[in-house]
Amino acid sequence: MEDYKTEIEELVDDIKEYVNTSAEIYKMKASAQAARAGASTMIGIVVGILATVAFLFFSFAAAFSISSWLNTQYSGFLVIGALYGIIALVISAQRNKGLRDSLTDKFIKHIYSDDHQ
Repeated sequence: MEDYKTEIEELVDDIKEYVNTSAEIYKMKASAQAARAGASTMIGIVVGILATVAFLFFSFAAAFSISSWLNTQYSGFLVIGALYGIIALVISAQRNKGLRDSLTDKFIKHIYSDDHQ
């Protein structure tokens, strides 16, 4: 009878150790996943800022070029502004036609993928 008590106590200790080890593994996996997501976010922010600056400089260059070509000071900016307005309307119209769901799916796949690039 005493042997069974000892074996049961050892089994209970082993189960507790297994549960604690499993919890630690899940914590480590969650930490690694959060670190990868944070690093990807930071890289995305830096790339987004740089792309925005490049886009602004390109837009100003295009507006000045069109203004020079049309021999007026403001026409290039009107043309570029109208172009961006049309693009915004097209994106707004497509927003409810699956664009939001498609982007959401891509973000979720990126967050839960093991190979963040």
